[in-house]
Amino acid sequence: MFFEGFSAIPYVDTTGNTTIGVGLNISDPAIAQITNEIGINKAFTNIVESSLKYCEENFKNFKSLPVEIQYILIDMRFNLGETRFAKFIKFKEAILNFDFNGAASEIKNSRYYYQVGNRAKKHIDTLENCVKLPT
Repeated sequence: MFFEGFSAIPYVDTTGNTTIGVGLNISDPAIAQITNEIGINKAFTNIVESSLKYCEENFKNFKSLPVEIQYILIDMRFNLGETRFAKFIKFKEAILNFDFNGAASEIKNSRYYYQVGNRAKKHIDTLENCVKLPT
């Protein structure tokens, strides 16, 4: 989320999707109807809120994770969308077991790593430097 730039004019992202605002894919009919910055901000807020809700529902230990890890989960859900993020099964298992090095390895071994560049590298660095909490 904080890795996104802002453009009120549609642009093509690193994966070839036409996006607007903060990486909102305009192939989504609801996003395609946005005509101003207020609409972009409202859509962004809705996606962040749904990303948070998804993470709370799908990571039973979410609230006991370090805030930096919570942020990574929300950011990945925001960036990947629910369907693609749900495919990170081994990543999720690692997070649920507080295995942050394992989670970092799963990011390294994914297409996501190559598609988002520095975003993934910063997530990996954070995961590898986070202290494992007792289970």
